[in-house]
Amino acid sequence: MRVVALDGLRWIASSHIVIFHRYRDWTGVPRVFAAWGQTWTQFFFIISGFVLGLSEIKKPPGAAEPSLSTYIIRRLRLLYPAYLLSLFFLLALHPHPTHFEWSVLPLHIKLLQSWFPWCVDLAGGNLNIKCSMQYWNRNSWFLSALLFFWIALRPVARALRERSVACNIVIAFCCWSASFVLECFDHSHRLAAMVGCNEMCMRSCSTILRHSPWGYFHVLVVGIAVARVYFHYRARDDHESAGPSVSVPAAILQAFVRYGCCLGFLAYSMLMVIAPTAIKTHHMFFHNGGLLPVQVIVILGAAFGVDPLAVHVLSSRPMGWLGRLSYIQYLMQGVVWSFLKGAVDNDHVVQIAYFPALVLFSWCCQRLWVESSEPEAAPADGRSCIQKGMRPSVDKHTPSLVTYGAAEGVAADSSMLLERSGAFVRSPA
Repeated sequence: MRVVALDGLRWIASSHIVIFHRYRDWTGVPRVFAAWGQTWTQFFFIISGFVLGLSEIKKPPGAAEPSLSTYIIRRLRLLYPAYLLSLFFLLALHPHPTHFEWSVLPLHIKLLQSWFPWCVDLAGGNLNIKCSMQYWNRNSWFLSALLFFWIALRPVARALRERSVACNIVIAFCCWSASFVLECFDHSHRLAAMVGCNEMCMRSCSTILRHSPWGYFHVLVVGIAVARVYFHYRARDDHESAGPSVSVPAAILQAFVRYGCCLGFLAYSMLMVIAPTAIKTHHMFFHNGGLLPVQVIVILGAAFGVDPLAVHVLSSRPMGWLGRLSYIQYLMQGVVWSFLKGAVDNDHVVQIAYFPALVLFSWCCQRLWVESSEPEAAPADGRSCIQKGMRPSVDKHTPSLVTYGAAEGVAADSSMLLERSGAFVRSPA
């Protein structure tokens, strides 16, 4: 099964980050809107923890599962072709890399650029510091972080699966509190100062926290804990048609979560209006997990499938089509920008043409390269659902969940379908 509405959410998040990267020099209200785009970085780690964690939590204890190497290879087969294509285009558009760029290229090819952050001062003492994850496709550092998270996913999911719902809620709250700790340490570079670092070391530590798995592991854990809570209540809803009576506070909380998309985006908009400069003054907090409560209710609102925004907008065909482009669109943003800047002299024209050109180019890459190299999830007998005459059927309790062949008793590979709806990954049509 997969959560259809999450496809649309991924495209919204991807697009807002692209707007931040390319339009943050605007003035007035557009500048504020663009600046808050960077807060969506954490969203892709929490959604990855939620979707992939859910696929692990729903497995019965003792169920057969592929080895860790097989699991990682299967995920890389879904993600790596698009990433490799982006590296090829960037090398073609930047034919004369520096010696340092050549030195860190092997780290990028192996997706280890954020594991081993190699930083240098390019200005020779003037503190123009760049680290290995900021070269080539600098926006792809999240893939390197995801590689680390895939390794840690199973043991964390197994541990949280054995814990109660209340315990998982407490764990999620503690992980969110870690965002305050990161903000305190990053403010005035206190973390680096505590270990006696110089100015270059301080700036390097700050860069590493923003662009490595070490600064986002708590976000992944929150996603898995939320998946555990969601799985508990979804299972209860499926087995109790009438449902037991609940207290008034519990009923209010359930309604709050089930309409999380509308409430979450409302809270996000209010935050931009009330505190437009908070993202600048408390950057580490908001960038590395501070908005987890808002994004958690948005994800749960999309998953339960009752929220009108999730049902009528995020699950619509246009958003589903755009959601399939979210990953390749994110990877190709630097490629399209570099090409337009080199081909067009007028910066105003470049800014106007950039986003439509990015969507069109991403669609072409998706159709001609990614889909042609993407493995298909087929039933155990090797025949696809289409070959067997199966049609996707919508879960009666939750419109946003799609199951394949369930009515006909066909056991589809639900774990692969869930993985295809992981962070930035194209979902099956």
